[in-house]
Amino acid sequence: MKILFLLTLVSAKLWIKIPKYEVDNSVSDFLEAHQINDCFYIEEGNTLLLKCLIEDKLMDVTISIKKNYKKRNFAPGKRIYSS
Repeated sequence: MKILFLLTLVSAKLWIKIPKYEVDNSVSDFLEAHQINDCFYIEEGNTLLLKCLIEDKLMDVTISIKKNYKKRNFAPGKRIYSS
């Protein structure tokens, strides 16, 4: 039983609330941290596709909007754990 609990903790993801209207800052920070700054883009529906040079290698970067069909009750300001 203890091993199962430990595995659950190790594999869990922590969702941290981004303050409203500050999502662009989090996305910019992510792009900067991964050196994603030399790109071409195309929009396809709800998806932004990027072709970027990262360390002299061509990489694909995708940002998609997808509906989440799982109903969850999120409390404002709370951290959400999922696996």
